[in-house]
Parts: sequence; structure tokens; C-alpha cells
Amino acid sequence: SFSHALRRVLRQDPDVIVIGELRDRESAEAALSAGESGHLVLSTMHTSDAVETVNRFIEFFPGERQEAARQTLAAVLRGAVTQRLLPRVGGGLVPAVEVLVNTARAADLIREPTRTEELNDVIGGGEVHGMQGFDDHLTRMVLDGLIERHTAVAAASEPHDFILKLDNARRLRENRARRAAQGHDSGPEKKPEPEVPLLRRAPGLNGDQLTAHPGNGQEG
Repeated sequence: SFSHALRRVLRQDPDVIVIGELRDRESAEAALSAGESGHLVLSTMHTSDAVETVNRFIEFFPGERQEAARQTLAAVLRGAVTQRLLPRVGGGLVPAVEVLVNTARAADLIREPTRTEELNDVIGGGEVHGMQGFDDHLTRMVLDGLIERHTAVAAASEPHDFILKLDNARRLRENRARRAAQGHDSGPEKKPEPEVPLLRRAPGLNGDQLTAHPGNGQEG
């Protein structure tokens, strides 16, 4: 059975464990136990974003064990990738993807039940760590012509804020393209090289001395 396999999987000395879906306390406990023992665990959950993923995972446990579950999850989690499949221009589907990487700050927020919502701020400012928010990806897909504007607005986490972000990003891209077309975006302007003084020999009491004379590179 599924539960029987979860209990015995660690005896097989695996490097990677794939749990099709975390759906109850038993599967969640197995995932945490495998993660604590150093195994890479991959699994899925039916959630809409990283914050809901963390909260749903903790809800698998009874109240008296949720604090311990939060501490363990914060220590072993490596990341959470969430996707929303959207209609693509021209047919088919394309995923909008949110990526959370469990940095030290993210782990601190997971440990605090009242601050889990702040993971959205971590994602928004975590591009350097490879993170990506839904609204950022939706914006790029609209500007690249992959999805329609109304599709992105309907899928956005905060539709009103997303519209403002999208319009601003569109203006920035149009201004950049306009400057490039006018030849104003060909790179940083080169500064003129400083004038180097010429060294000339001048007679002195104790022999020739070198004196500096500013000029344009030609002897006078």
C-alpha cells in the first residue's frame, strides 16, 4: 500500500524519493523524515502559491505538533515551485511559474506562523537567488506576446497591482526601444582621455633636467 511504501522507502537507501502527492499527515511525516536524513524529496500539492503550500503542509499536523513541524520544514525545505496553466496565444497552454528558494530569511518566516504571508516579499526581492513571483512572470509573458492581457489579469495574485505593474513595464520597454531606435542606447558615452604632459629636456646647472609641459602631443 501507499502508506506501507512510505514507511519502508528509507530502507532501500535511495538518493531521491518521489512522493506523488502530499495529501495527509502520514505522507507529510514521511517527507520530513526523509528530508532530515539527507534525502532529496520531490512531491506535489494542490495549492496556488508558496504561502498556501507552507500553510497547507503545516495543517496536516495536529495543533500540538504544528510548531515542531514548522521548525523541521524550515530546516529541510529547499524550495517550492508553483505553476498556473494559462491559455496561450495561438492555442495550447503555457505555465506561469512562481519560485521560492528557502533562504535564511524565508526559513525564519516559515518558523513564524504569523509571518508566513511575508514570503511573498521574499520572493519579490529574491531574483538574485533565482526566485520569481507570479506577477513578474505574467508581466513578461504578456510583453512577449505569449498570453493575452485579460488572461494575465485574471490569473494575477493581486489584479489591481498587477495592472499597474504591467502598464509601467510596458512603458519602460517602449521607451527603451525608442531610445535604441534613435541611437541613444549604443552604450555608455566614452570620456575623453586626460591630456598627458610632454617631458622635455632642459639645461640645468647640474646637468639636464626633465620638465613637464602640457600640450597636444607635438613639440613646440
